Amino acid sequence: MKNIAIFASGSGESARRVVSLFNEGNRIRVSLVVTDRENAEIIELLQPFGIETVFMSRERLRDDASELLALLKERGVELIALDDFKGILPESVESEYAGKVVTLTGPEEAPIEVVNALER
Repeated sequence: MKNIAIFASGSGESARRVVSLFNEGNRIRVSLVVTDRENAEIIELLQPFGIETVFMSRERLRDDASELLALLKERGVELIALDDFKGILPESVESEYAGKVVTLTGPEEAPIEVVNALER
């Protein structure tokens, strides 16, 4: 099972599409969603799927990413997908996940983008 984390700031339409297509299977699973907006639509949108959603302010992400890195490792995250993420991906996270960060371009393309990124 490949675990991915989605970082989102808004509605999370691409994230929802990825979750709805993959979380029922046994190959890819969204195990964590990180948002930099406390009231982001994605939190409510993904609630029925039972996926852990974590709010981390932009300041917190910028100042200390150690908690985020620990959480990603604890969940076995192998890929980070950015879904309209307005925050800054901390340098330590970018370094740890070099080549394993993909920007989702839209709900229809998102599943293919995730699969392609995992196959690199």
